[in-house]
Amino acid sequence: MISAHIAVLDAQGTVVAVNEAWRRFALDNGGNRETARPVGVNYLALCEAAAGSGADATPPAALEGIRAVLEGALPHFTLEYPCDSPDAQRWFVMSVHPMAGRRGGVIVAHEDITARKLAEEDLRQSERRYRELVSAVPGAVYSFRVDAEGRRSFPFVSEGVGGLAGLSPGEVVADAEAAFQRIPAEAMPALEQSIRASLEGLSPWMHEFPIRTASGEEKWLRGQSLPRREADGATVWHGVFIDITERKRAEEALRASEDRYRDL
Repeated sequence: MISAHIAVLDAQGTVVAVNEAWRRFALDNGGNRETARPVGVNYLALCEAAAGSGADATPPAALEGIRAVLEGALPHFTLEYPCDSPDAQRWFVMSVHPMAGRRGGVIVAHEDITARKLAEEDLRQSERRYRELVSAVPGAVYSFRVDAEGRRSFPFVSEGVGGLAGLSPGEVVADAEAAFQRIPAEAMPALEQSIRASLEGLSPWMHEFPIRTASGEEKWLRGQSLPRREADGATVWHGVFIDITERKRAEEALRASEDRYRDL
């Protein structure tokens, strides 16, 4: 059974037929027999009357779209709009397509997309909560990927990477090598070896390494993550980078103090 509420309009915009779903929806939402069977009513006039109230932007947009298809200015027209009832929040999509034949006219269909809209809103809220949680984590949360051919990328990096490396998440995601270029050349062999060992054995990765920011400042980071092999042969690590610069400086100061003590 077709769930869309369908009305057929002639070239002047007059309703010539509606389907059972249209009639059922009108009756279920407080309509009467006249609104449930609006044959002979000019649909454009209804939209004009609703647009004249100025309370809702949907009728003017619908009126413009239907006229454009009737006049051949558009091949078709689509509009998503809210249509709340006293006890529920609802969304519909209206699609308008021209009728074949010399007489013209259009088919107007309204489909309930409330479930999809609610799911999209839930997803947006979930993403917002996720980003708030990630932003509260010290350091930077990331996903690192090595595909079957050995190409490296960062599918995701949190905003915290700016404070660690002086790079924006967009820069790192667009070009993974931009992050590796901040690591001193003498530190790269040990880092590369640690990544290879984790990839080959699917073992947890943890490594401490220096990095130079855009201003030339050297920092120390500790990276740790867990790898997972994907169906296409790629390996993905999800983990976190943490700034350990102060700890490294404290360790260096301690070593210098111990060296002076031994000299004494």
